[in-house]
Amino acid sequence: FPTQADDAVYSLAKLEAARAKPGEVLDDGRSPVIIGIGVAGPGKDETAVTVRSGSAIIAHKTWTERDATKLQGAVVEFLERWRGRVQCVNVDATGMGHYLRTALSGYVIQAINFGEEPKNRGKSWAVQCANRKAEMYWRTREILDPGGIKGLDDEMISQAAQVRFFYDLQGRIAIEPKTSAAKRGLASPDRWESVVLAFGVEPYESLAKSLAFAMRAPVPANGQVLSTDRRDEELEREQRMDGGQRYTNPSRFSHIKGAW
Repeated sequence: FPTQADDAVYSLAKLEAARAKPGEVLDDGRSPVIIGIGVAGPGKDETAVTVRSGSAIIAHKTWTERDATKLQGAVVEFLERWRGRVQCVNVDATGMGHYLRTALSGYVIQAINFGEEPKNRGKSWAVQCANRKAEMYWRTREILDPGGIKGLDDEMISQAAQVRFFYDLQGRIAIEPKTSAAKRGLASPDRWESVVLAFGVEPYESLAKSLAFAMRAPVPANGQVLSTDRRDEELEREQRMDGGQRYTNPSRFSHIKGAW
């Protein structure tokens, strides 16, 4: 493999191993999908959509359309074939992405702000990152390295291989800004960023999917069988908090009570 910079986020060998193979069937036509959408900014950037099912990228499309209304219509039309299978749509919500969110009615949307604080900041078991973008890029690396991604194409591999990282003054991982990459003659890695949005966002897991929650039995008082189960109250509270805005998997929700 060609030589890479020491500060490359992704190993070219790992990226090549994830390349789509000729004739390989990656979609069974029924499994749930997660969608990542990176919305174009000014200039020559592309709006890119990646559709994944499990570890496989089953569809990918880009647009250079600058008319916001036409772009929204094109993205909505493209996603329609998966509407019944979509678990969530992860959208870069900064800039023009804010307007695209409003066009995706009927989907569970996770709005992603790359500049916000990482979800795992301060947790001892997590790699400490400067912001949400670095956290997501690094999580995608952790999925890629053991073979957890397949279906990459030439452009995805080329863009990913050029992404670099550095350590900030607090010793946290940060991703090279696009302005710095542009000085090296590189275009914005829009296609790869949609892959990161599809894989690098840790999905919201409902309380009902937690093994610890399922095993937490009601505690009888004085040997008496309780007439109510506090876990029912927890589930109701979680559903109210969810409000349809976070990742849920209803197909894995209903079986829990049968396991109690």
